[in-house]
Amino acid sequence: MRPSFSTPHSFSLAVKKYFPAINLSANMSYALATGRPYYDIRSESTGKTFLGDHGTTNTYNTMNLSFAYLFSMFPHWKNKDFSRIGFGMNNIFGTREVSDIIIARTGITACR
Repeated sequence: MRPSFSTPHSFSLAVKKYFPAINLSANMSYALATGRPYYDIRSESTGKTFLGDHGTTNTYNTMNLSFAYLFSMFPHWKNKDFSRIGFGMNNIFGTREVSDIIIARTGITACR
């Protein structure tokens, strides 16, 4: 059973690769979700409600990329430690995503 406000379909994929020769880890993830339904329920001055507008948001998709360099900060310790320094970018293609809709009295305003 699916709630009426949720997206009907979603997909995600994550790929990770470790390069032991240089102690580097690369990670890539992709997510896709079909549009979410929205309803603009308004009321008249008499208090009676009516459906002003309805539809679905655009398809949501994003790709993220991150790298991590693994090293030992204290190599002479008895127990080997694993330290890392990382860099990541979200939404690397810069797509403008709409995951929520705010409906104002002046019209529909999309927001994240």
